[in-house]
Amino acid sequence: MDFFESVNKGLSRKEVFNYRTRASRSEYWWFYLFNFLLSITSEILYPSGEVLPIIPMPLYILFIIFMLYVVLATISLGARRLHDIDKSGWWLLIPFTIIGIPILIYWLCQKGNDDENRFGSNPLELHSGSSNTKTTTPSKVKRNPYLEAMSENNSNETSNISSNESEPEDSGVEQELKRIESMFKESLISEEERNAMRRKILGID
Repeated sequence: MDFFESVNKGLSRKEVFNYRTRASRSEYWWFYLFNFLLSITSEILYPSGEVLPIIPMPLYILFIIFMLYVVLATISLGARRLHDIDKSGWWLLIPFTIIGIPILIYWLCQKGNDDENRFGSNPLELHSGSSNTKTTTPSKVKRNPYLEAMSENNSNETSNISSNESEPEDSGVEQELKRIESMFKESLISEEERNAMRRKILGID
């Protein structure tokens, strides 16, 4: 997951209050970078919490509301990051003990469980599956077995019809040749007449 995907997912309404599923390391730390850049922007626009005269008050109020929204998103994302290593989201409170700060940082940097845990499936597998679904090659056309079977049946029917149409003509020629041979054997026609009649039936000049 890249920076923009992480921010887009983290700020979505569905994820802001999501304390049930899991979040990967990339999803959490990219969003953490977004928070860092946002805090720098806040210091530039509002140094020491003071509103610059050039910035209107309504814009300042909207920015404060957005910052509170980001705080809620960060808390839920932190809980989901702990879920990824099969720990309760309540462990986010451990920094209040002061000595728990390095422990929490270590947990947030840990690789998540490869398999499914009590909080759901591996988020990396879910993300890779959705990516594969989106990246379909337009050059490959999906085969339809039903249409292929119909096309094969139509071709077989066409060949059967053409062969059936040619059968009467072939059988008629064979019957005439047989009749000429029987007449020759019964001495009803001479050999010269037999050959002439065969050439006529076969279309040989």
